[in-house]
Amino acid sequence: MTQILSSISHSLYLIMQYGQCQLSIVPVRADHTDPAEMVTQVLFGEVFLVIEKHHQWRKIRMAHDEYEGWIDQKQMIEIEEEDFNEIIEEKAHSYAITEEVSSSDRMVHITKGSLIPYYKDQHFYIGKEKFEMDSFPYLKHKVDRSDLKEIALSYLEAPYLWGGRTPFGIDCSGFSQIVYKIAGIKIKRDASQQVKEGKQIDLMYANTGDLAFFINANEKIHHVGILLDEHTIIHAAGKIRIDKLDEKGIYNKDRDEYTHRLYTINTYL
Repeated sequence: MTQILSSISHSLYLIMQYGQCQLSIVPVRADHTDPAEMVTQVLFGEVFLVIEKHHQWRKIRMAHDEYEGWIDQKQMIEIEEEDFNEIIEEKAHSYAITEEVSSSDRMVHITKGSLIPYYKDQHFYIGKEKFEMDSFPYLKHKVDRSDLKEIALSYLEAPYLWGGRTPFGIDCSGFSQIVYKIAGIKIKRDASQQVKEGKQIDLMYANTGDLAFFINANEKIHHVGILLDEHTIIHAAGKIRIDKLDEKGIYNKDRDEYTHRLYTINTYL
């Protein structure tokens, strides 16, 4: 037993480091193995705490939503606490579906929603690496409902991917979270967490950008979408699509049936 505990203590223990994603997209897994379920993704520029390690694996806690999971340490860089504390206040994001950013050593294809810290005069930094960026990052100091609508519509036809947060694969709560994040509002990662934030309102008072939540047969929150208006919703169901919404839920015209049962509407503005 002593030998087993000693082995565990060498491979898995609590630490406290600060990390940043320097690659386009990094999968975050439920456990410290490659076959483990992907529960979310870290996008280029985003920062996190490293709270545990197991061989080459690092358990992280995302800065913007406190979501936890495991990444391979080869897919991150360490940063200083001072940089971490400054970057968590950043609200500048890339807005193109993809674009190239380059340093003196490499070029990276980043996706929509990537964090652009320390941006100035078409340059920004990831750790100590200086990147050039031809376009301007998206930055809103005052959020308007039309911003949420514009950002949401830009993801139309993106395929559904469990744990995804990009235009090349995204899930329902990843979609609502990244739209709000680009607009400058931080919300949690999962629908079951997001429903506890904001203010619940009746559908008759709903407005563009509000979130609609849906329950399954077990009365559990299992889906979320973004209202384009009182009767229309954009959400991830196979792909990012637009459907009709009423007091019963989401009506899918392609299937000629209701596919999701409405639970509540939440407003965050």
